[in-house]
Amino acid sequence: MNNLRGEFEIEVLGKKVGCMLTLNALRMFSQAEGVKLEEFDKFLKSDPLDALPMLAYYGYLNKRLKTQAKGKSVPKELFVSEVLDSNDIELVAGYIADAMNNDLDKDKSGNVKGAK
Repeated sequence: MNNLRGEFEIEVLGKKVGCMLTLNALRMFSQAEGVKLEEFDKFLKSDPLDALPMLAYYGYLNKRLKTQAKGKSVPKELFVSEVLDSNDIELVAGYIADAMNNDLDKDKSGNVKGAK
């Protein structure tokens, strides 16, 4: 089961758009931005103002791909600008952190279903 999955909405150009941060979105990010998976944490920590909006962008593209959305997508630089200027970056960072930490650091010792 793929535990790395987060879906959230953010506002871009006055409209709510969906983002789906999954392994496929990370693959798209890695290929397009030339960031290898083993370098991902370093990139994220060294340049969060670039990394966080770009992760959201590839989550946005992934959602459009999965839903077979019609019409043009928002260009990357405009999307990043909107994330930084028109959204609460801490909220976006929280969405991304939740997707990347999904069930990985939760203590399941008191959860009968989780303990099985």
